[in-house]
Amino acid sequence: MDQPIADTLYVSRRSAVHPEEAGPLLDHLLDDKVHQTMSSRCAVEIGQARVVLQPESGISSHPDGKGEHRIRRVPGYLYSHKWRLAPVTLELTKWSVDQSEIGLRLEARTPPHLPGWRKHYFAACLAVADHLATQLHDLSIRT
Repeated sequence: MDQPIADTLYVSRRSAVHPEEAGPLLDHLLDDKVHQTMSSRCAVEIGQARVVLQPESGISSHPDGKGEHRIRRVPGYLYSHKWRLAPVTLELTKWSVDQSEIGLRLEARTPPHLPGWRKHYFAACLAVADHLATQLHDLSIRT
């Protein structure tokens, strides 16, 4: 049986958080993580998946002027099982009028051609995106 081949290396999850609230909530979430580590980087970990973000080097809104749907972009690196998988960008976007979307986009020119790389990449991206979507939703309920 043939496996479906993804034509993109962008992985995302929808969040019930309103787009106008999502940006400030993500900023708050990342600020808390930066203060906990006392560095300019913050890590989001879930199981064997981890993304290390560098918010001080580039939280941006509408960075290229192209998309009115883009709320935030933050550069970082994705890890799985202690292996550094790839440079990624965490993106927070407007999914609809009342929902947002959080995702990870591969920033390498071409994905590595290593055995099992895609499997680990997608598993790590899904875990991180699910975790962040849940954290944003939980934070929106508390505020």
